[in-house]
Amino acid sequence: MKPKQIAIELCILIVIYLVACFCWPVLFGTLYGNMALDINLHDTYFMMSASPWQILVLSTFCVLSTLTYLVRAIIKRYKNNLVNVILLTGDFLLIIILIKVYRVILLLEQSIDANAKGWTIYPPLSGHDGNEFPKIPVEHPHFDSYMFIPIVIFMLILVISSILTGKNWKTNTYEQTPS
Repeated sequence: MKPKQIAIELCILIVIYLVACFCWPVLFGTLYGNMALDINLHDTYFMMSASPWQILVLSTFCVLSTLTYLVRAIIKRYKNNLVNVILLTGDFLLIIILIKVYRVILLLEQSIDANAKGWTIYPPLSGHDGNEFPKIPVEHPHFDSYMFIPIVIFMLILVISSILTGKNWKTNTYEQTPS
């Protein structure tokens, strides 16, 4: 790989990161440092501090870099190894982030379903051990089932990109095994 090509790819990644950094303050109408995500849900008020800021930027960066490098890899027909490696790394990180988002959504929906009559958890009645009342099965026909679609799509992109990258990877003559 040439140093010029590495510098160009680093510049592209820096531009994608800056776009990811500046899109969230514009969407929320706040400046960096004063940012907090407030969610008013039912009778509870959730407020996320600045720590999810990095998670939002990282996830946006992974989505943008994966899509950008997927288009670049398709245009170049997976011939550029550096673009392929960046695509595989970004796609892998994006899958990990989507799985973490799925876990958060699943926990939120479980807490909502467990307290379907309200958000307050009341203590058990005295004299009852809780075994006398039938347990109601918790169903999840909510948003968590839709999280599988992007996870599966990006896993397929990862597998197909890995196969095409492996096929187009050029080894040196001394690295090839005689057949």
